[in-house]
Amino acid sequence: MRLPFISYLLCNQWALNFYEHNVENPSVEDIKRHLYTLVRRFDMYKPDYCFDDDMNEEMQDVGVRDEHSLSLFLVKSLKWLAKRYLLYLKGRIYVKKEMLEEWMEVVTVFPPLVIEAAFFLDNEQLALDETAFFRNVLRPLFANTAIRRPYHRNLEKLVEEATGLSDLHIHINGTSETDMIWWSQIGEVDIWSSSFDEVWGYSEVNRQREQLSEVPLSEYKKRLRDGKKLLNDILKELTACENLKMLFKTNYKFLHPKSLDETPRLALGAYFYIKVLQFLVYLEHKKETSHKFYHLLLILGSVHRMIVQQKWQKGFLQFQMITENGYRWRHEEKNYESRFAQLSYDNGFRFLRYIEGRFSPKLTFEENMALVNGISKGFKTFKTKNNADDVDLRLIAHFIKMKDRYPNYHFCRHRDLRVMNHKKALALNQMGMYLEQQKRINIVGIDAAANEMDAGPEVFAPTFHWLREKWRKRNRDLHFTFHAGEDFRHIFSGLRMMVEAVDFLEMEQGDRIGHGTAAGISPQLWMDRMDGSVKIRKGEWLDDLVMVHELILRQSNPYADLVELLPRIHAEIMDLFHEIYDDNNSVSDMVKAWQMRRHEPKADRKDKSRVERMFWDYHFNSNVKKRYNQMMSLRIRQSYFSTTHIEHLQNLVLDYIAHKDIAIEVPLSSNVAISFYNSANEHHLQRWMDDSSENDLLIPPIVVGTDDPGIFMTNIYIEYARISSYLESHGYGFNARVEAIKNMIKTSNYYYFKE
Repeated sequence: MRLPFISYLLCNQWALNFYEHNVENPSVEDIKRHLYTLVRRFDMYKPDYCFDDDMNEEMQDVGVRDEHSLSLFLVKSLKWLAKRYLLYLKGRIYVKKEMLEEWMEVVTVFPPLVIEAAFFLDNEQLALDETAFFRNVLRPLFANTAIRRPYHRNLEKLVEEATGLSDLHIHINGTSETDMIWWSQIGEVDIWSSSFDEVWGYSEVNRQREQLSEVPLSEYKKRLRDGKKLLNDILKELTACENLKMLFKTNYKFLHPKSLDETPRLALGAYFYIKVLQFLVYLEHKKETSHKFYHLLLILGSVHRMIVQQKWQKGFLQFQMITENGYRWRHEEKNYESRFAQLSYDNGFRFLRYIEGRFSPKLTFEENMALVNGISKGFKTFKTKNNADDVDLRLIAHFIKMKDRYPNYHFCRHRDLRVMNHKKALALNQMGMYLEQQKRINIVGIDAAANEMDAGPEVFAPTFHWLREKWRKRNRDLHFTFHAGEDFRHIFSGLRMMVEAVDFLEMEQGDRIGHGTAAGISPQLWMDRMDGSVKIRKGEWLDDLVMVHELILRQSNPYADLVELLPRIHAEIMDLFHEIYDDNNSVSDMVKAWQMRRHEPKADRKDKSRVERMFWDYHFNSNVKKRYNQMMSLRIRQSYFSTTHIEHLQNLVLDYIAHKDIAIEVPLSSNVAISFYNSANEHHLQRWMDDSSENDLLIPPIVVGTDDPGIFMTNIYIEYARISSYLESHGYGFNARVEAIKNMIKTSNYYYFKE
């Protein structure tokens, strides 16, 4: 799918640089030419005539083929985008169902509020009575969010019948949408600068900034100040025009996060865009104003790209850059009320009934209480203001995976992270007891998130076991979920993370795995996207093969083709083990040593068995660790593991998880953005929904979540809508789709973490 040229209007880095470094303004022809260049860059393997024909056709359709006025170019372009994707029914604005997938790509590069505002330029109510239009149309439409759900009447009925949806995978600090953060940033530039100062020295953040062709910190602060000046200049021109009525006064409320009152900031923002676009139509000769407005939108676009994951940003590291760049911190450390409203409502329709909100625990009881009190207060206010007593919130504390600071030293692997986990566990347990005594919002589960290549389940297992035991002593349940199989160097590494999560954490019935993409993705697609080879640490590959060897030998394995591979796997294991550990040992002892990693390592090497010495060497022998961490190249396309072999191993892992009644959390938008997929249509969900599993192997229950709704421009209703569209594209008929969605809703409502 190629997006329209016009949809990249706010990605025009050339135009932004031109405004920032030139006295003159760019021409419309310059802007269109660089839109062409930008689109062509995303699809370089086509001749120019393909793009020429497409662009000429699109510009003619938009009505700007020969347009030289920037005012009319902007107005016509925005109206065309609005008409292409949106519809208005019974006082509500929706995304056209058939355009949902394209719209989900558009909003990664173009924040939706300005498009939605343009939708109302020709509205009769607006022309008759602006004040009534603002009160009766804009205020309710933009009370909570600009992230729009599709018009999907059948899904809406299913949601009503189920009395709402459960979001079982959502990180609270990744929820806020750009159009809320934008007004906050531009309104309080100096205050926001402190957030940027704190993180812009990080190499990961600088990498993201450089990839997006963004400017140094000092220039970025200037860019935001320029944006605020542009905004104020435009507002002065609008208020000076007598024939235009304005609701804005000298204190523009949508600029100031502390002044959120009965007037929604998004509604004021939409009204601002409408008035500017009207102004550009009425007073076309105001060329300077049109350039100021486009310059302002380009700054908004640069903010949006730092907040929302772009299609080309594949892998968890790209996602992590967005979470760490400071662009949403100040907004998300407060404003919990508005976030819960954003997650629950669109067009006044409430679709969310249960939230398992994930937060990162702190090192002290006081810090944890401050965080949870903020969440709890925001949620309570949201429920009171919205008469939402039936919406329920439970909390999951997610520990953070981090790289081993001293990977080759003689002390224990991930020593510092283990110590930190223990401190957080002590503080978390103290807070859990306090909340239970006060009969307040409860912590029902724990998780470990972030990059799974930085730290595996073994690092968290002792902490998880300790916390569950503490909860049980108080006659409370503490459920486990764990991010595993989300991002990986080799599919086997992702599968191993899933197996280790189940085994090392000693997961029980009703626990869950987050993502699990490694057990679903097509091996052929993965090989193709990896260009036939991967680089991996020698020790990691050895561990993967040990896991595979043990998996094949299980009695439940029905695949004879896998058994035939055992001699080759055994030989490779023995070679790798000798290279890394400078020793020989049986594979069965290697399996035992690997499974010991669920325990806290002890530094004492005396009087240990062969298995225990392997375990000790893995953690403490610096020479072993150096050899373990050496990189090697694997030619996966020429490997003795065929795609069929890999599929069979995936099935074994799924069956193992299913027999323990452990569910897999599927945030579809997140999977598509982070993993190897170019579109939602390539997702592996169909494979997990096929009841006709071969050899009587089971598929785990599937539950649905949003992950980080602000980063992926989604909500739980949109996730189900995308699943419905996905099923339709894979040949599911109407009745089959309805039944599948019903089952998913029921499963999610069943597998939430009960107290």
